[in-house]
Amino acid sequence: MAVSKVGPTGLSSAVGQIGKNLIQNGAFRVSQRGTSFTGLGDGSAHPHTLDRYYFHEESDGGGRYTVTQESDAGPGNGLTNHVSMHCTTADGTLAAGILNLIVQRIEAQNLQHILKGTAAAKPLTMSFWVKSSQTGVMNVLIRAQDTDRSILTNYTINVADTWEYKSFTIPGDTTGTITNDTGIGFMVYFVLAAGSTFKGGTADAWATHNNNRYGTDQTVNIFASTDDDWSVTGVQLEVGSVATDFEHENISITRAKCERYLQRWTGSASSGNILTGRINTTTTAIFTILFRQQFSSTPAFSRSATVGDFRIDYAASHIAVSALAQGTGTSANEFDIISATVGSADLTVGQAGSLRITNDTDFIQYSCEL
Repeated sequence: MAVSKVGPTGLSSAVGQIGKNLIQNGAFRVSQRGTSFTGLGDGSAHPHTLDRYYFHEESDGGGRYTVTQESDAGPGNGLTNHVSMHCTTADGTLAAGILNLIVQRIEAQNLQHILKGTAAAKPLTMSFWVKSSQTGVMNVLIRAQDTDRSILTNYTINVADTWEYKSFTIPGDTTGTITNDTGIGFMVYFVLAAGSTFKGGTADAWATHNNNRYGTDQTVNIFASTDDDWSVTGVQLEVGSVATDFEHENISITRAKCERYLQRWTGSASSGNILTGRINTTTTAIFTILFRQQFSSTPAFSRSATVGDFRIDYAASHIAVSALAQGTGTSANEFDIISATVGSADLTVGQAGSLRITNDTDFIQYSCEL
């Protein structure tokens, strides 16, 4: 029987190419931290929201917005989730130092195949669906971390409150390199609002990064009115000069990618046992936690503020926890030990026990976000 070989030019854009999308969680389906994040825009922090995205804020002009994970039909094409920014406090005249961005950082070792810094540097194509209450020009900036070079591209919102498909090709950059490690390779920015400090640079060409390259031609300001909002989904960055169909991957794959940088365990009012372990002393119990995915680097442990909602369950006892912290024997990125302390010597050494969270909101988590 004859065997035929299909060359690359014979592949339709409808044919799935596994792993082609350099953006993780581009359909905004995973959000371990929650589905609504309020009070953004004050310039005091760079909060992470939906998995693999954070919001960069420079200065406080008074404008505020809420970020939400939305679950509806969106633009169709199988994209059932999107992220939305809703203005809650207006700032119609932006001060020079205002800059608000939605950002994803891409791990450096995932970018080696684009051959940045060589004569064979490959072009990249970015595509996404966007909807905005305002029409006008908005910007996307891609910034290479190691040699601090960036390229800015404009796109136009043509019709208000309507999903529109955007795509553009970014030339390969023959200057600089991306170190083959677990650090930051690229930072991909959607510009939401930009004051004059962040405008003036040249678009559509790689160059040494400067602050004026963020919002060169940006005319849209998401803080203009409390009626304003902006939404995006189907974000894809791929090698090549043609935008192909969005890579719809299994949700378990998307979640696993996200869990390389964040893993959270949340309680339940009905059955909130999250870990098993043993009673170590009459006041402490230790629990080994095996990470679902290997972290990219040593993660930081944190928990929700209300430690009183944690319990140690053993035998018929349910004893409130007074302190919860990392124990000893931590492995950099595969497992950890958590130590739970109770207020009085009510535990029996050697007994098995479980750590329970008594509601649906408290949690423990590990994070090593880029």
